[in-house]
Amino acid sequence: MIWRPWRRIAELEQRNAQLEADAADAARTVASVSHRCDLLADRYDKIREMNAQLRDALDLYRTP
Repeated sequence: MIWRPWRRIAELEQRNAQLEADAADAARTVASVSHRCDLLADRYDKIREMNAQLRDALDLYRTP
């Protein structure tokens, strides 16, 4: 039996608010990491394209 239900309700509401704040922080972290991964993937694609262009240019100079 709970002798002070109002106190218990307040504790549970406080815990719920903390968990909601933690969930919001986690969602922001996931969004930030996802954005960073997208930027890094774009950079990787640009580097691959540049390497292909450099290889083509070297082939032009090597061909007699």
